[in-house]
Amino acid sequence: MKDFPFMILIIFFGLYLILFTCHYKIEEFRYNSLILSITEAAKVAGFQSLDNSIRAETGTVEVTTENFEMSFEKKLNDTVNVKLKNPKYSYDYLRADDGTIMAIRVVVRDETNTQYQATYIADAVNW
Repeated sequence: MKDFPFMILIIFFGLYLILFTCHYKIEEFRYNSLILSITEAAKVAGFQSLDNSIRAETGTVEVTTENFEMSFEKKLNDTVNVKLKNPKYSYDYLRADDGTIMAIRVVVRDETNTQYQATYIADAVNW
Protein backbone atom coordinates (compact mmCIF):
# COMPACT_ATOMS: atom_id res chain seq x y z
CA MET A 1 0.00 0.00 0.00
CA LYS A 2 2.86 2.38 0.63
CA ASP A 3 3.85 2.25 -3.09
CA PHE A 4 0.32 3.13 -4.26
CA PRO A 5 0.98 6.90 -4.90
CA PHE A 6 4.16 6.05 -6.80
CA MET A 7 2.30 3.52 -9.00
CA ILE A 8 -0.44 6.07 -9.74
CA LEU A 9 2.28 8.56 -10.76
CA ILE A 10 3.85 5.99 -13.09
CA ILE A 11 0.45 5.18 -14.64
CA PHE A 12 -0.29 8.88 -15.28
CA PHE A 13 3.17 9.39 -16.74
CA GLY A 14 2.70 6.35 -19.03
CA LEU A 15 -0.71 7.60 -20.20
CA TYR A 16 0.78 11.03 -20.89
CA LEU A 17 3.55 9.48 -23.01
CA ILE A 18 1.04 7.35 -24.95
CA LEU A 19 -1.23 10.34 -25.66
CA PHE A 20 1.72 12.54 -26.65
CA THR A 21 3.06 9.87 -29.03
CA CYS A 22 -0.38 9.33 -30.60
CA HIS A 23 -0.86 13.07 -31.15
CA TYR A 24 2.61 13.41 -32.64
CA LYS A 25 2.08 10.51 -35.06
CA ILE A 26 -1.34 11.81 -36.15
CA GLU A 27 0.12 15.25 -36.91
CA GLU A 28 3.07 13.67 -38.72
CA PHE A 29 0.71 11.62 -40.88
CA ARG A 30 -1.40 14.71 -41.64
CA TYR A 31 1.64 16.74 -42.68
CA ASN A 32 3.20 14.03 -44.84
CA SER A 33 -0.13 13.16 -46.45
CA LEU A 34 -0.89 16.78 -47.32
CA ILE A 35 2.58 17.42 -48.74
CA LEU A 36 2.34 14.29 -50.89
CA SER A 37 -1.16 15.24 -52.10
CA ILE A 38 -0.10 18.82 -52.88
CA THR A 39 2.96 17.63 -54.81
CA GLU A 40 0.96 15.11 -56.79
CA ALA A 41 -1.84 17.60 -57.52
CA ALA A 42 0.71 20.21 -58.66
CA LYS A 43 2.33 17.75 -61.08
CA VAL A 44 -1.00 16.66 -62.52
CA ALA A 45 -2.33 20.22 -62.72
CA GLY A 46 0.86 21.39 -64.41
CA PHE A 47 0.61 18.70 -67.03
CA GLN A 48 -3.13 19.28 -67.58
CA SER A 49 -2.75 23.04 -67.92
CA LEU A 50 -0.23 22.96 -70.75
CA ASP A 51 -1.02 25.07 -73.76
CA ASN A 52 -0.02 22.72 -76.56
CA SER A 53 -0.73 25.29 -79.29
CA ILE A 54 2.55 27.06 -78.50
CA ARG A 55 4.70 23.94 -79.01
CA ALA A 56 6.00 25.03 -82.40
CA GLU A 57 9.61 24.38 -81.49
CA THR A 58 11.24 21.73 -79.34
CA GLY A 59 11.57 22.60 -75.67
CA THR A 60 8.89 25.30 -75.68
CA VAL A 61 5.75 24.89 -73.66
CA GLU A 62 3.41 27.30 -71.89
CA VAL A 63 1.52 26.69 -68.66
CA THR A 64 -1.59 28.84 -68.31
CA THR A 65 -2.12 30.20 -64.80
CA GLU A 66 -5.92 30.10 -64.79
CA ASN A 67 -6.06 26.48 -65.89
CA PHE A 68 -3.33 25.50 -63.43
CA GLU A 69 -5.07 27.07 -60.44
CA MET A 70 -8.47 25.60 -61.31
CA SER A 71 -7.03 22.17 -62.08
CA PHE A 72 -4.87 22.16 -58.93
CA GLU A 73 -7.71 23.00 -56.57
CA LYS A 74 -10.00 20.41 -58.16
CA LYS A 75 -7.34 17.67 -58.12
CA LEU A 76 -6.30 18.44 -54.53
CA ASN A 77 -9.89 18.28 -53.30
CA ASP A 78 -10.31 14.93 -55.08
CA THR A 79 -7.11 13.27 -53.83
CA VAL A 80 -6.51 14.61 -50.33
CA ASN A 81 -7.27 12.08 -47.62
CA VAL A 82 -7.13 14.53 -44.71
CA LYS A 83 -9.99 16.82 -43.78
CA LEU A 84 -9.29 20.46 -44.66
CA LYS A 85 -11.70 23.18 -43.56
CA ASN A 86 -11.64 26.27 -45.78
CA PRO A 87 -8.16 25.87 -47.28
CA LYS A 88 -6.55 29.01 -48.66
CA TYR A 89 -4.38 28.73 -51.76
CA SER A 90 -1.60 31.04 -52.86
CA TYR A 91 0.51 30.69 -55.98
CA ASP A 92 3.94 32.15 -56.66
CA TYR A 93 5.07 31.99 -60.30
CA LEU A 94 8.73 32.05 -61.33
CA ARG A 95 8.83 33.59 -64.78
CA ALA A 96 11.59 33.61 -67.36
CA ASP A 97 12.77 36.77 -69.13
CA ASP A 98 10.28 36.21 -71.95
CA GLY A 99 7.33 35.86 -69.53
CA THR A 100 6.93 32.09 -69.63
CA ILE A 101 6.43 30.20 -66.40
CA MET A 102 9.37 28.07 -65.27
CA ALA A 103 8.19 27.05 -61.78
CA ILE A 104 5.14 27.39 -59.58
CA ARG A 105 5.19 27.35 -55.79
CA VAL A 106 1.86 26.41 -54.25
CA VAL A 107 1.12 27.19 -50.61
CA VAL A 108 -1.97 25.76 -48.94
CA ARG A 109 -3.05 27.07 -45.54
CA ASP A 110 -5.44 25.08 -43.38
CA GLU A 111 -7.83 26.21 -40.65
CA THR A 112 -5.00 26.52 -38.10
CA ASN A 113 -3.01 28.72 -40.52
CA THR A 114 -0.38 26.01 -41.00
CA GLN A 115 1.47 26.27 -44.32
CA TYR A 116 1.96 23.31 -46.60
CA GLN A 117 3.92 24.03 -49.76
CA ALA A 118 5.19 22.30 -52.87
CA THR A 119 6.96 23.49 -55.99
CA TYR A 120 6.18 22.39 -59.54
CA ILE A 121 9.05 22.88 -61.99
CA ALA A 122 8.18 22.72 -65.67
CA ASP A 123 11.00 21.05 -67.61
CA ALA A 124 9.82 21.04 -71.21
CA VAL A 125 13.16 19.95 -72.65
CA ASN A 126 12.70 16.37 -71.44
CA TRP A 127 9.22 15.97 -72.93
